[in-house]
Amino acid sequence: MNHPCHIRSVCATAILLAGCGGDQAADRHEPLVDTLRSGTVVVQNSPQGLWDLDPGARWTVVESVRIGSTDGGGPDVFGSVPTLIVDDLDRMWVVDAMANELRVFDADGRFVRTIGRTGAGPSEFTRIGPVFHGPDATIWVEDLSLARWEVFDTAGIRVEGHPSPTNLRGGLRHWTRDGLFLVLAPHPESPPQVGLVAYLRTQEGALEREGRVFELPPEPRPVGLVTVKSDRISTQVPAPYTPKSFGVSGPNLDYWFSDGRARRGNYEIRRISVDDGATRLTIRRRFTPTEIPDSIRTWAIDSLRQEFRENDMPTEALTLRVVPREYPPFSDFFLSADGTLWVRRVFADGLVGFDVFAADGRLLGRPSMKAELAGIRIVSITATNIYGIDTDELGVNQVVRLEIQHSPGVAPRPSESEGSGEGMADGTLR
Repeated sequence: MNHPCHIRSVCATAILLAGCGGDQAADRHEPLVDTLRSGTVVVQNSPQGLWDLDPGARWTVVESVRIGSTDGGGPDVFGSVPTLIVDDLDRMWVVDAMANELRVFDADGRFVRTIGRTGAGPSEFTRIGPVFHGPDATIWVEDLSLARWEVFDTAGIRVEGHPSPTNLRGGLRHWTRDGLFLVLAPHPESPPQVGLVAYLRTQEGALEREGRVFELPPEPRPVGLVTVKSDRISTQVPAPYTPKSFGVSGPNLDYWFSDGRARRGNYEIRRISVDDGATRLTIRRRFTPTEIPDSIRTWAIDSLRQEFRENDMPTEALTLRVVPREYPPFSDFFLSADGTLWVRRVFADGLVGFDVFAADGRLLGRPSMKAELAGIRIVSITATNIYGIDTDELGVNQVVRLEIQHSPGVAPRPSESEGSGEGMADGTLR
């Protein structure tokens, strides 16, 4: 069950609060970088980023394209948009789950073509699911009901189809640079444990088990669980605004992971090699916790109670005291095509924004952008744009592209994680 306290709602409420500042701190210094005996590079960032030391280098994020209408029956009227991808021509391939089709728009937001329809034949979908990039500039689309992938070229022509090898619908599907296809699936030797099962593409184009299964970091026990009991059910749900673990896949055999908890005034994100489980990079960011106003805490628990009532579940355990008094260190994060890491959180001014880290783990800082834009559901970040899905006051989905305007000065350094960032957010598992 999805609780209603999504970051967009935090943004909508918190935007009424003041300011555009960040964390306050007296120390102003470069990050401390150490290499452990294991080979792990640890980057300890101070509360201030490099943009705070050089404000002229700060990036600005502005809206450049918005697609979505509530009027008429045109292709820009969406029923439900779970995800999208961007091809090499900056065209946006938008999944409309209600219509069981893909709609392609060019870089200026103009409609190009529709791909797919409802059905069970070639190029048809019974329940369209994730869309992701494949090799040779192909576009792979999963059918969650028919347990198969339909494969298209960039002109929208179907070139092949493959059965899905797992009963886990959706989740991580990822082509690595060296041609491995990683699928989140039950571990063949130890179900129901899951792992990344590796496949190779045969000369005939079929997918064949490669033999390796890569393990992901273990899921830590959730914090802030509320026990709900009645005569017919007993379950545990996370309280609003409690920390949660989070992870995304990188372009190689790497996985960025955090348990979501603060330790000694820091939050921590690790880049892990899924090949051997070793941590290659640890990023620590010192921050000041942000207090949640009582009005937002009350709204959050009231919203959860309403959701429980609609599902005929007891609400006695849902009291205001289960809601933390401080926001979690962050809500989620995204890996960009240029290797930068974008960590979404609520800052000391009460507004939603991002900590942006260079590929080597240095904190660049908080880009300048409107809080309502920082709250959209992000799907992909490239070197120059953020692609996401917004929802208007009527609940209608809109596709949004935000332009990242770089200023001269501090720029992210390249790293081995740099590569195609399209669809990186689609690799989110937590």
